[in-house]
Amino acid sequence: HLAETLLSQEWKRVHTTIVSSAYRRTSSRLGVYVDAGLAIGKLAVLLQQLWQLGDVLEIGTIERIRKLLGMHFLALHMKGYRAIAIHMRQYSEELLRRFSDENGGPPRKAQTPWIEVSFEFDMEQGVFFVTCRRHLGGLVYLVRCFRFDLVQPVNNLCREVTRWTRASDAKLRRLFGYLLTTLEAALVLKVADHHGIEDMGVLGHSDSNQGDSKEAGRSTSGWLCGVGSEDFESYG
Repeated sequence: HLAETLLSQEWKRVHTTIVSSAYRRTSSRLGVYVDAGLAIGKLAVLLQQLWQLGDVLEIGTIERIRKLLGMHFLALHMKGYRAIAIHMRQYSEELLRRFSDENGGPPRKAQTPWIEVSFEFDMEQGVFFVTCRRHLGGLVYLVRCFRFDLVQPVNNLCREVTRWTRASDAKLRRLFGYLLTTLEAALVLKVADHHGIEDMGVLGHSDSNQGDSKEAGRSTSGWLCGVGSEDFESYG
């Protein structure tokens, strides 16, 4: 009954699963879950649209989210082509704030996410052994969204959560020091207007380093694939 009412009021369904649905109407967006929902749009217009659904949609307390941290997309008009820039500066600043509160201050800035740690630091339990999962969880989301330069150091450090040591502390501080240095980082995706669907194909690249694991002497392999043309510049 809810879906029929939404469609009758000019909401268009854009996505649906067994337990959720997403709709849009002009500049408004509405996501409906089993017992919750999320609406995005201009407040005055959105409240009026939701009020019209009062007969079929039980609306409880509305919590207004003033600042939703996450991915930001910017349209760029460069000379000769268009592009999209993706950044997560606000989200990164929130990760740094939480880490700095526990660290007793901001981390020291670093130009690389790597650090060589003396072996004796692996013998003592680290100070972040209780909260390391929370800090790494935030970094993992950042990595998966667009910070592909942090994939390997973050993944390697995630392996140490069950045996967290002072060496792990040093690596975590180094990661956040590098994040502090690269807050302005963005991923730029070029829009290839001159290519049609006939020019598109599946592209892939793979590579491996040579025995970088000091513990096991193993190599680390990586791969990157996507859909695009021969001059496709970015992958997801």
